[in-house]
Amino acid sequence: MIPTDLPKAELHCHLEGTIPPRLAKKIAKRNNIDLSPTLFQDEENYAWYDFTTFLEAYDSASLCLRNAEDYREITYKYLSKCASEGAIYVEVFTSPEHAAECGINYNEHVKGIAQAFEDAERDFGIIGRAIVTCLRHFGPEKAMIVADSFLDNPNPYFVGFGMGGDEGHMTFKDFKPAFDKVAKAGYPCTTHA
Repeated sequence: MIPTDLPKAELHCHLEGTIPPRLAKKIAKRNNIDLSPTLFQDEENYAWYDFTTFLEAYDSASLCLRNAEDYREITYKYLSKCASEGAIYVEVFTSPEHAAECGINYNEHVKGIAQAFEDAERDFGIIGRAIVTCLRHFGPEKAMIVADSFLDNPNPYFVGFGMGGDEGHMTFKDFKPAFDKVAKAGYPCTTHA
């Protein structure tokens, strides 16, 4: 059991990965999306057995998200859970590429998350911030699109740039132009390695 009276910070969490199965099903139903029953092991868990199938489940669950309100809901729910465990600061990674796959443009994606940060700070006193991530398995061209969107649409809640996804695809050097561009603009950068 994690002591709730000890102030905590969550510094590495992928937002789309915080969607519990029940919430994914609820959002999918609301958006008339059919999620495969094989996505779920049971009511509380997704079905996966290695990193590749984990990423497949992660990507599949993210398909239920269709608008800014969906992103607001998953962000707010996660921050509420963190606050109940004593967190005072949460920094999430979020993928505009997942959002784009579902037809959500960059600004709508940001709008939903930023609203949840505001709502959660008001309701729970928790501070939320986001690191925009490109996905390695989507390639360097899409990474540059994410970097450009991040730089062209600054938001005070979105504080850095990173990369996640399947580390078996390409090398970090392939993504260097996107990272150089963001770093040159003065933003901190991070990546999985």
